[in-house]
Amino acid sequence: MLGGGGGGGGGGAGLGLDFSAVIQVAVVGFVLFSAAVVAVRRAASRYFVVDAAGFAASYDDHHHHHHHSPPAYPMSPKRSQQERGAAGGEVSGPCAACGVVTSKKCSRCKSVRYCSQKCQTKHWQDDHKSKCKPMNADKFSFGLEANSKKSSGFGRISLVPTRKKLKKGQVLFSYDEFLNLYDRKDFDFIPCGLMNCGNSCFANVVLQCLSCTRPLVAYLLGKDHSRECSTRHEDWCFLCELQCHVQRASESIHPFSPANILSHLPNIGGNLGYGRQEDAHEFMRFAIDKMQSACLDEYGGEKAVDLSTQETTIIQHIFGGRLQSQVQCTACGMVSNRYDNMMDLTVEIQGDAESLEKCLDQFTAVEWLDGDNKYKCDGCNDYVKARKHLSVHQAPNILTITLKRFQSGRFGKLNKRVTFPMNLDLTPYMSSTDGSDLYDLYAVVVHLDMMNASFFGHYICYIKGSRGNWYKIDDCKVMIVDDEEVHAQGAYMLLYSRRTARPRPLATVEEPVKQPQQCKVLPLNGQNHMIPEPEDATLICELPLDVFRSFLCRGT
Repeated sequence: MLGGGGGGGGGGAGLGLDFSAVIQVAVVGFVLFSAAVVAVRRAASRYFVVDAAGFAASYDDHHHHHHHSPPAYPMSPKRSQQERGAAGGEVSGPCAACGVVTSKKCSRCKSVRYCSQKCQTKHWQDDHKSKCKPMNADKFSFGLEANSKKSSGFGRISLVPTRKKLKKGQVLFSYDEFLNLYDRKDFDFIPCGLMNCGNSCFANVVLQCLSCTRPLVAYLLGKDHSRECSTRHEDWCFLCELQCHVQRASESIHPFSPANILSHLPNIGGNLGYGRQEDAHEFMRFAIDKMQSACLDEYGGEKAVDLSTQETTIIQHIFGGRLQSQVQCTACGMVSNRYDNMMDLTVEIQGDAESLEKCLDQFTAVEWLDGDNKYKCDGCNDYVKARKHLSVHQAPNILTITLKRFQSGRFGKLNKRVTFPMNLDLTPYMSSTDGSDLYDLYAVVVHLDMMNASFFGHYICYIKGSRGNWYKIDDCKVMIVDDEEVHAQGAYMLLYSRRTARPRPLATVEEPVKQPQQCKVLPLNGQNHMIPEPEDATLICELPLDVFRSFLCRGT
């Protein structure tokens, strides 16, 4: 029996092929190939922003070339839902712009179909931009399908074009609109605790400060940045994530984890790492810079936007100010002014500086350029003795002051007591002012350490709520405290809000500005505590009387 079976097999081999087996193999191979093509097509449509119609057309062309199949025509928009059924059970539907069939959909509302990025862009600009709303989306995910377990078989497509065209002299965010946001008082704020996800206290305190910065919160919740953002579907956007965080913090009564932000620390600052102890001030700087970049990315980034236009973003309206560095030659009187944009102030606390006001005095104190550090004067065309003075030229609406407590060395932290006012008058430190530069304290960041160590410790913060109460926030723990406890802290960072918003945006200043002045050396006579009197005398210029009095008051 076994021998006969073996003989039959040998006879088949002698004939050359077993045709039934070949046909079975061919059918199975064709089925597997077709399934693989469909799987690749679906995967590409799900995870990449591609032109699905073009993908299908290229496949049809290839299929037609090898098998001489008749060309496939687009399905009519009038065909029944059964005939237009798509993989996964969804209806493919026509493109909202041109009417051809497509498997791409708007990633926000998920109800409108497109055949290409070009059609999506046209439809978005026509009217869909104002109508597009998340459908069945969690209020904290803003329509993202990152956690969705079911695949519809439809690929997502970006909401808006990747870049907007920038017109000459264009203002990126209206300052009048910002003033309306700044004056909003219609939301109540009570801090919500944040979980420590492993050495994340440095980020928690900064997120708490940003979450109670009123104009920023009013912008994120009122203007809905995520709706206008053109980068969130191509790359991670910190402003979109911060909007989600602020929304959750404003509505939650229980501590939650800011893991979506912590997991992207390298995207915020290149040297930041998840799970490592980092510096809160450094993270604050990175966060503000990243928010500014998010506003500029829509127009091609910093390199594509001139400096004056960069200063018209919502972030510049909130945190931006300007410093003036003035150098005056003692020989010919030539004055040179240089202006630099500022997002915060870092002041020294060494020496006898025991109050924030004295720290600011030192920050704006006159420096004499002499000896090996002489100034090259363009008027004299020589190295001369000169007077240098740093001052605030335009004060920001939100003023962040960092006390420089960390020095060099592993145990180089300065834990000296530095008092700070609840109400700060910035007038004495301005190069020019109308007297309206008054600020109210609303946030304090404190670094706790052991043995003056600068390489480890713990961050806590104090936040002033919308009803005037102060809250101590230690990660998850939130408790009401009195003003005396806040005053007793060894502050590391202080956040002040301008009592009345600056009436105008940052004014463009040409630099450097140089002008000769007829000067003579006069004794100081102690009329200005901000200008240290040198061994011989100081420099006073012959100016009109009103300007001269202002000069004595400001030390410029």
